[in-house]
Amino acid sequence: MPEAGGIILFDGTCAMCNASVGYVIAHDPAGYFRFAASESPAGQALLREHGLGEDRPRSMLLIEGGRIVAHSTAVLGIARHLRGPARAACVLRLIPVKLRDWAYRQVATRRHRFTKATACRAWGPEVAGRFIG
Repeated sequence: MPEAGGIILFDGTCAMCNASVGYVIAHDPAGYFRFAASESPAGQALLREHGLGEDRPRSMLLIEGGRIVAHSTAVLGIARHLRGPARAACVLRLIPVKLRDWAYRQVATRRHRFTKATACRAWGPEVAGRFIG
């Protein structure tokens, strides 16, 4: 698969993850990011390609420049390319990774308590091409 731009792998059954993808789409007018649900065949192929299997982090993952990152590093890597207030989150890189990832995991482990999607959101034709698989 082409490596132009970044690829965001997300949990397609998580309403919070789907909302995050919607936020990225709205604040990435240049279309830098493409997306794949981790559960999809394309998402599974990308995970295998990067040496990740069932024991992978259950979070949003960012594939960029041939490497894959998870947790807070992925979120801040995504924010770096967005327009609007999310870009200001990059200042959080000053916080040690262990502390950032602890905070990230606190939200990630509770995300399904908020709401749960039964399937990936259906996107309109204007952004459908940004989804892999």
